[in-house]
Amino acid sequence: MSYNGIGLSTARGSGTNGFIQKNNSFAVGKNHNELSSYAKRQKNKQDNLKRDQFINIKDKEIVNHEQKRKEIDLKVSEYRDKLEDDEELDLNDDEIDIKCKEFKDKLIKEINVKKGYKSRSIREKEDKKPKAKEVDY
Repeated sequence: MSYNGIGLSTARGSGTNGFIQKNNSFAVGKNHNELSSYAKRQKNKQDNLKRDQFINIKDKEIVNHEQKRKEIDLKVSEYRDKLEDDEELDLNDDEIDIKCKEFKDKLIKEINVKKGYKSRSIREKEDKKPKAKEVDY
């Protein structure tokens, strides 16, 4: 009553007829080539490194801009927490919002001054100024 060494040597006393069935729960499906979680992480890490190599200069500027924006938002949120926790100032939410907006504008101006950027209003004023015309004699 056994098949390739699997099964009962005799069905006597087992309460079964000794029929051997295939174990379908162990069957290998279409995902048998799937990677383990560690292998997936390693593959994703390699893919990210490859992708980062192909980022062009414009994309790097965008990524840098996002990082700076997040840094500013973090500083503003820390400043907000500090204002909310300070009982001596006793500020309401509207006043805290105004102070945080001013602080954010201040941080943005500092970053722009370091980079040499000019505000939009300054650029517009420069564009409106009459430029000296070159004259050939």
